[in-house]
Amino acid sequence: MEHAIDKSQYVIIPSEAKLGIWVNEEDNEEDRDFERSMISGSVSFSSYIGVGLGRIPGINGYVEWGGEFDEWTCQIAAKEARMTFNKDGWTRTIRTGETHFQWVRVESENIGLAPEAVNEKKSIKFRFKKNLVASVRKITGAVGSGAVNGKESDKLKFNKDLVAYVRKITRTGTENDIVPKGTVTLIPADEATCPSFLEIKGGTTALTYLDLCQAQKLPFEEKSDWFKNECQRLRIEYYDGHIQIRVRRANILEDSMAAIMSLKPSEMHRIWKFTFLGEEGLDVGGVGKDWFFNIGKKLFDPNFGLWMTSKDTSNQSMMHINPMSGELQTGNDLIYFRFVGRILGKALFDNKVIPHHMVRHYYKHLLGWPVNFSDIELVDSHLFKSLGQILDLQKEEVEYLCTDFTVTEETLTHGNKVIELKPGGADIDLTGDNRDEFVDLRMRHTLFKKTEQQMTELMLGFFDVIPEQLVTVFDCQELELLMCGLSTFDMEDWMENTQYMGLLYDDGPTHQCAVWFWEIVESFTTELKSRLLRFVTGTSGVPAGGFGDLNADEQGRISYFTLNGVSRTDKLYPTSYGCFNRLNLPLYDNKDEMLKMLLTLMCILMENVGFDME
Repeated sequence: MEHAIDKSQYVIIPSEAKLGIWVNEEDNEEDRDFERSMISGSVSFSSYIGVGLGRIPGINGYVEWGGEFDEWTCQIAAKEARMTFNKDGWTRTIRTGETHFQWVRVESENIGLAPEAVNEKKSIKFRFKKNLVASVRKITGAVGSGAVNGKESDKLKFNKDLVAYVRKITRTGTENDIVPKGTVTLIPADEATCPSFLEIKGGTTALTYLDLCQAQKLPFEEKSDWFKNECQRLRIEYYDGHIQIRVRRANILEDSMAAIMSLKPSEMHRIWKFTFLGEEGLDVGGVGKDWFFNIGKKLFDPNFGLWMTSKDTSNQSMMHINPMSGELQTGNDLIYFRFVGRILGKALFDNKVIPHHMVRHYYKHLLGWPVNFSDIELVDSHLFKSLGQILDLQKEEVEYLCTDFTVTEETLTHGNKVIELKPGGADIDLTGDNRDEFVDLRMRHTLFKKTEQQMTELMLGFFDVIPEQLVTVFDCQELELLMCGLSTFDMEDWMENTQYMGLLYDDGPTHQCAVWFWEIVESFTTELKSRLLRFVTGTSGVPAGGFGDLNADEQGRISYFTLNGVSRTDKLYPTSYGCFNRLNLPLYDNKDEMLKMLLTLMCILMENVGFDME
């Protein structure tokens, strides 16, 4: 039922987030106090309007009670600025009275209607039960607590579709620290916030929440370009001071870590130039790409001990942190993970691809997205099914599982180790009454607590480089694509974004040798295509934007894949200029000879990597 509204009876009170609320001065004192409390923040306004729209910047709204005190109708005149994320029922919005993003649980039958209406700038009507929304807000903090608001009868059941947590980063160091300290904890999703503006040195606001909201709505390709441009704005110019990093190829990891871990976070935005000692290569882009490739390969090698493949056989291409990394690296694993975080952040900042995919919930942690029960499946599918079965059992059947509030984990030096999920967990039997708390604790242990120290250092290192606000515009799939590049090769895209020079300049793709080359490459396996691309460009991954986004240097300048035709009498094997993404291709007499030389090159010469060879 719609109500006629006399706006003259309402007083508009705008907030910092450009949210206006009309308070009916003719209401009784209790109603007026409640309405004002929503504005002041003592009662969360976003819990009542929008739950998905309430904290969106650029929205004006007014509240009208719809008869009963526990149900009302809110009319929202939607403007352009808003976040369109809606993941697992959680929507990112703007905090009332502040300029902070916050996750809000959407529990309305009108889900899905808002974006269309917002785009058309229509008036949107929502009806909410206050008690329902309040219980949604309480659930993440109330599982296993025994009571809500002091009432035992209000004890809440674990709902795997509702309960979610977000990491909270607290930095305790200063900008002058080389390795600033900090902590990372898990908190209920609806309590997590992230600044929605970005300040640069001197207190100047570089980005507002409106900029971030508008960027978030862009198509991925445009959003990726926006991100690169913002990183370029933060980059310190070459002549204002750059970092020269010299390493021995045989000791690339040790030398690189010593150099990079001696830098302050403020130096992460400087241009880095790399030199491999004993090699003649000058870094105009290619040496840097080679360095990122080899560092990533070393760090993510399961034999090194920091990472391991997923236990799920259907997801073994994904890496997750090895809980035994401390034993394998004799206590040095935490500094390694800070190093990993800085490398991932710097690669993203410099538009370099490191083609090592992590399990989904790591990207959620980097983005500050809610992690929930469903994320367990990609880590350990057997555990996911087991916990689901515990929730589905009849209450009286749970105690027959004969388990307690502990988890057993493997160690290298001490055999199996029993870890309590809560203090005294070894003495608490799992029953039908406490299974909700058990599943909640086990979920948090699996998705964070199990590798809390390693994950803390990785995130602190990542945000030593990348301002957290910049990545809020991406979802976890987009961030993975931006960091790891494409996992497949689009041959049409590759050919369309190839330039020709030298003896191939006149005929281009129609030259017989160019035709043979593309027929050979198209017949290659994914691994061989990766090796070829690695030989020519310095990286085996395709940028998220495809081959049209291949860049040559830290400035992000585009340098297309190039086939340079050279005389067969001058060169026997193909050679490359990795700094310019150029393959020098001899004009062979036949396709078979070209195939033989390319295979020989990739299978033998690629084992001896260096920049003495062209």
